[in-house]
Amino acid sequence: MRAAIREAIKHATEVTEIRGPVQQFEERHYSVAEVAKLWGVCGNTIRDLFRDEPGVLKFHKPVKRGKRGSVSLRIPRSVLEGVHRRWQK
Repeated sequence: MRAAIREAIKHATEVTEIRGPVQQFEERHYSVAEVAKLWGVCGNTIRDLFRDEPGVLKFHKPVKRGKRGSVSLRIPRSVLEGVHRRWQK
């Protein structure tokens, strides 16, 4: 798991060095399922971990008759790296 994370970060860093600084909208954004698979944890754990993180994109699906609304998260690489560093300590 950690090797996969390191490899993904290494590749993203190499691309950044070639192209120059990446604007946040150009940055790779991960779905909850992608991060859960990468880290080997449940999607609910990832949702709880990133729900209130600054920089995470939230797409709200409104409540409809008889159905509850939902929120889809997209997690920027920089936020993913920051949380990973914080949890390594």
